[in-house]
Amino acid sequence: MSLTISKNKLGGLLCLLLGIAVFLGSRQFPPLDDGYPGPGLFPSIVGVCLTIAGLVLFLQHLPKSTNEGNPQERPRPLALASVALILLGAYFGIAHLGLLPIVAVVILGTGLLIGGDIKWIIAASLITTALVYVLFSLILGVPL
Repeated sequence: MSLTISKNKLGGLLCLLLGIAVFLGSRQFPPLDDGYPGPGLFPSIVGVCLTIAGLVLFLQHLPKSTNEGNPQERPRPLALASVALILLGAYFGIAHLGLLPIVAVVILGTGLLIGGDIKWIIAASLITTALVYVLFSLILGVPL
């Protein structure tokens, strides 16, 4: 009996757990007066979406037979530990560096660890960072 787990199933599980943590954490924000949802609304929505996406990804990759076990689908422990360190560093570094550099570093680091094409990783990092800036700073007026 093999206890291996595919990358997609592990990613789905991590996404599911992160979504639950974000949703529960967003419940700590105080509600506003007059029934307005308050600052916890957006993180709650993100948490629910992450939870649903993680659940779908996890369930979609349940083994169809016991003979399944593609060696290329097995996660690399060092890469997984490195991603965990990047996220832990982001958690503690966000107070010192701010959201935008952390978003860029997390996307760059994670993309390089999973072996993506450097052009697409840089493009994804720049586009995501720009979208976060436009959404939060320019549209919502939230200082980053």
